[in-house]
Amino acid sequence: MLQSSMDQIANDYLCSMMFSKFFRLPKFRRFEYQPLYFDPIKEELEERIAASEKEHSAGIQHKTEIAKLYQTHRSSLRRSNQNRTRRLVVIIIILSLLAYFLYF
Repeated sequence: MLQSSMDQIANDYLCSMMFSKFFRLPKFRRFEYQPLYFDPIKEELEERIAASEKEHSAGIQHKTEIAKLYQTHRSSLRRSNQNRTRRLVVIIIILSLLAYFLYF
């Protein structure tokens, strides 16, 4: 009885393996070969383009830094002009009050 159940299990296993191999399609193998070509003119051109782009990006960064400095300078000038205007208004009010109390 034990032998027949073992035979049954082996038989089921073999049948399942055969059917799975029969219905299973093989997967395609991919061949990923990238050929290497060396073109010295193209390499030099790419290096020059990369250097030019790096130089150009540095120039753009320099321009943005200058713009930021200009904006901070303008904002500090506005603040100083506002302080001057306030100071002038306070002085005029004080002088007006002083003149009012002296003459009236």
